Amino acid sequence: MIFYTKNGINLGIACYLPNNLDDLKNNLYPCIGIRSQDASVKANFGRKSLNI
Repeated sequence: MIFYTKNGINLGIACYLPNNLDDLKNNLYPCIGIRSQDASVKANFGRKSLNI
């Protein structure tokens, strides 16, 4: 499952991933879009517990 948060608020599920991820294992890459030059982002790729 892929979901998004903004300022700690869950924005909902974006999509569900297939049960067998072997085909996708090396083909998924994170992407973050920002409109402001002085914005900051914190990303969690599973090493820390979620704070939502």
